[in-house]
Amino acid sequence: DEIQEVITAYAKAASRVRQGGLDGVEILSAFGFLPQAFLSPLSNFRQDEYGGSLSKRCRFLVEVLTAVRQQLGPEQILGVRLPGDEYEPGGLALTDMKRVCRELCGRGLVDYVNIIAHTNFTPTGRSRHWAPTPTPHGVFVDLAAAIKAEVTVPVFAVGRIINPQHADRIVSLGQADMVGMTRAHICDPTIVSKIKSGQHSRIRPCVGANTCIANRYSGKPIRCMHNPELKTPGKTLQPAMPARRIAVVGAGPAGLEAARLCAVRGHQVTVYEASHAPGGQLGYWARSTSMKELDRIIQWREAELARLGVAIEFGTEITADNLSDVQADTLIMAIGATEVLRDIPGSSDAVVVTPTQLLDLPATSAKRAIVLSDGRGQAGLISAEWLLERGVEVEVITEDIAVANDLDPTNRNAWYERLGRQRAVLTPQTVVEHIHGNVVHTRHLFSQASVVRESIDLIVDWNGCEARKPIVQSATGKTAVHAIGDCVSPRNVEVAMAEALALAESI
Repeated sequence: DEIQEVITAYAKAASRVRQGGLDGVEILSAFGFLPQAFLSPLSNFRQDEYGGSLSKRCRFLVEVLTAVRQQLGPEQILGVRLPGDEYEPGGLALTDMKRVCRELCGRGLVDYVNIIAHTNFTPTGRSRHWAPTPTPHGVFVDLAAAIKAEVTVPVFAVGRIINPQHADRIVSLGQADMVGMTRAHICDPTIVSKIKSGQHSRIRPCVGANTCIANRYSGKPIRCMHNPELKTPGKTLQPAMPARRIAVVGAGPAGLEAARLCAVRGHQVTVYEASHAPGGQLGYWARSTSMKELDRIIQWREAELARLGVAIEFGTEITADNLSDVQADTLIMAIGATEVLRDIPGSSDAVVVTPTQLLDLPATSAKRAIVLSDGRGQAGLISAEWLLERGVEVEVITEDIAVANDLDPTNRNAWYERLGRQRAVLTPQTVVEHIHGNVVHTRHLFSQASVVRESIDLIVDWNGCEARKPIVQSATGKTAVHAIGDCVSPRNVEVAMAEALALAESI
């Protein structure tokens, strides 16, 4: 009875789609949702007409599609999204899905099939089908190509396809008939207009940060780390009246975005950066193997600033002493934050560094290291990866309930997989009490059990950052001084970008 109730609900939903004037329906038989749950031997243990053989496990989906098609009629599109492979022992394999697709197409039920992979039925599924960086681009295209060889209806390919050149190549090679680029369009909703106008190089590239996925699954509006303007779709920046001279101090994400947006409005902008490279802390994390794509956030803004005629004066540190020399009507302080090393008893006699200090090292002679990952974000995990790649035995310790507990599941689970393959030890709910040379004493926060770790050559302490406020405070004598990003309060790239947008809209 419940099965028939659900099928009827699908049909009623399709009727509302038709009445609402939409072009069609895609049935989501992927991600472990109900139609896939019927298909998969991992979750379907029924012994009646809806379980057992593959054809019986396919019955629910067939009946759903049949009911939906009856409501839609012949003029509207009906597609289905399916896993090309669950990639799980005992789960659906590509050979099974070829049969399923042939069955659906042979019955004339669908106008296209949309091929993804994996299942939420397993702990790693979500981080694999909504794959974050550094998952290869086009990760599921081979599955779409294999299904295309079996059916006559169009086949869609998806999976970290982020630029139109790649999409063109997939179609021209006959691997698929249509390419889905959802996250890429979230990052840059103007992809199509930029293609039409020949501005391929200006397309803002999705970097697989998965802020969009994280927000969706926390019940928030979809956001993008790379595109703060997503919060006000369709709104355009208005020309500045009057145009001003604006100095931006700091070329991290907040400073670069503020400079770009102010220049778009017509202000005359100069950026001052103390170091010899842009990006701030984000630039450090982009050095790591797993986070290399984040560098595109910086590179895209550098290219846009060059196009807009904005100069970045590198190696120019603005301090309280020379602040008065900056010639500008408006001063934007985006100088970021500084990592904080904790005063752990005995740490003065040990080798303790911050994540950025670690990444600045040309090499390390350490054999065993501990990463104390109590700050937010991925800095501790990046540090662990850097050490593991150099043959160091690593344990990641955190006081939190889980290592990287603040990350969304797609990123966190992917990190767990990568670090696990390199045999990192992840130890949550644990605090370091004191250090004696290369001996580290820890205590479990709940059991109160003490553990001694010996022969520790190196400790990486990631405990977050402290805002660089003194120079911000010294700048308050200037006319029209604004502070954004981590120098207000250390947070994340998404917030820094949002503050840059809010400020640019107001000046």
